[in-house]
Amino acid sequence: MKRYGCVHLFLLVLFTRETSLTAMQSLTLRGEIADAAGAPLQGDLTVVTGGKNVASWSLQTNSIGTFSFQVPEGTPLTVVAKANGYLSAEISVVAQTDAPALHFRLSMAGRVSGRVIDEMGKGIPDAQLAIRYVEESRAVEFSQEIADVATDDFGYFTFTSVARNRPFTIDVADSSHPLVASPVMTLDRDSLIGVLVTVHETGQVVRGRVLDAYGQPLSNIRVHMNWRPESRSNSRRRELDMSVLHIYERSRSTTTRSDGSFEFRGVAEGVVIVNATNCGRPVSARGELTANTPFEATLTLSCVAAR
Repeated sequence: MKRYGCVHLFLLVLFTRETSLTAMQSLTLRGEIADAAGAPLQGDLTVVTGGKNVASWSLQTNSIGTFSFQVPEGTPLTVVAKANGYLSAEISVVAQTDAPALHFRLSMAGRVSGRVIDEMGKGIPDAQLAIRYVEESRAVEFSQEIADVATDDFGYFTFTSVARNRPFTIDVADSSHPLVASPVMTLDRDSLIGVLVTVHETGQVVRGRVLDAYGQPLSNIRVHMNWRPESRSNSRRRELDMSVLHIYERSRSTTTRSDGSFEFRGVAEGVVIVNATNCGRPVSARGELTANTPFEATLTLSCVAAR
């Protein structure tokens, strides 16, 4: 199944550390990582600085969980701490002489497993899944904690880094259904098994043909579809647009068949743009997809000969 790079790293655009560390006066920030009971943990930290330039770098604690690093005075930054078997945590602070020490208390990670099925009870394979916490958001999210999970051939899945006592939903996307969400759940113990997510909707169809200037079909032409929710979409759609998986729906691509046709199935209601490249420039068609009306388009590429 195709993977989308936007969720394989934490969800920020980051550059190199050197771009932001100037000749300003540097301050040393110190802190520690410990578990919920205060026992020290050896772990890793990611430092994300703000200002005119955005930068990030990583460092490790020593054997007793303490750390220190230098940043220019006045720098706003977010520090994210993580350790094996624990949920990461973040602290945002501005580097000042009176800045407090950074004390991290990490909670044990929990496991959530279950299955994604259709209305007939059949498992849906190769669906992309993401955890979405409904009451709070983070400045920095790691894909191994919220995404990078797919169902197996029978629709089964497992999340291994779920926060406890934080309401969450599981967002599901695959190539035949629109993005859907599970009911809100809360993990209040080590693991939650047997979660069942049923995909009720089949979505709508976006289809069309690619022709040359003489009206002849063009095969093996790459067609891209971009999608965005319509402003009058329902509340569930607006909530799902917050998911990291909204990228899955926002951009898809396929190639035309021998008769020049193309098709995207399981597309949610919203605004759709399909395009193909003609002489280095896109030829596109735009329309609104509703529950009752599919979207069809014909793209004419004047400088591509029929094959």
